[in-house]
Amino acid sequence: MKTVEPTEPPVKKRRTRKKELPFSVPAYPRPDEQLVEKMSAQIFNGHFFDEYLAALLARASAAVSAEFNEDVTRTGLPILHWRVLATLYDANEMPMSKIAELTLIPLPTLTRLVRRLELAGNVRLDKDPQDRRTTRVHIEPAGREKVGGLVAMAKERQRVLLEGVENAEALKTSLRHLIAFCAARRRRHKVIT
Repeated sequence: MKTVEPTEPPVKKRRTRKKELPFSVPAYPRPDEQLVEKMSAQIFNGHFFDEYLAALLARASAAVSAEFNEDVTRTGLPILHWRVLATLYDANEMPMSKIAELTLIPLPTLTRLVRRLELAGNVRLDKDPQDRRTTRVHIEPAGREKVGGLVAMAKERQRVLLEGVENAEALKTSLRHLIAFCAARRRRHKVIT
């Protein structure tokens, strides 16, 4: 008599359609300078928030990100997943706390999100050999492939956007300095208190 081994039911693979990225069209068409001046006159009225640096930075970030975030969403990749994978794209790996700092994602939220990315095969988690309390996140080839085209698109959008900015490198240098200055103040305040 032949014995039949019990088998597990086959796992159904979820079929997903790969969405095309719109690389064949200019990633970020530059508006006419007269239209930019007209919009500036409509948007800025000399109020406090038109001069307040924190508000200007937040508004600029939202304005620059809005259109690109729509492109990311159309690919089916959640924005927070994009931010994590793009952060790791050319760094290969980094501690979870550093990813939280760079992406502005709270650590508890990031931990759940990274676990999802790990289950999907986009990242790998390891304990740091020097400090077992630290979790390091490594991007996998699938994660790199998932965001490679979007990174290229983001760079192209930035290039076109900065064409309209006088001395774009100085702007980026000033923003980096401002971020470092605020970080140093926070660190100094923590040491003193």
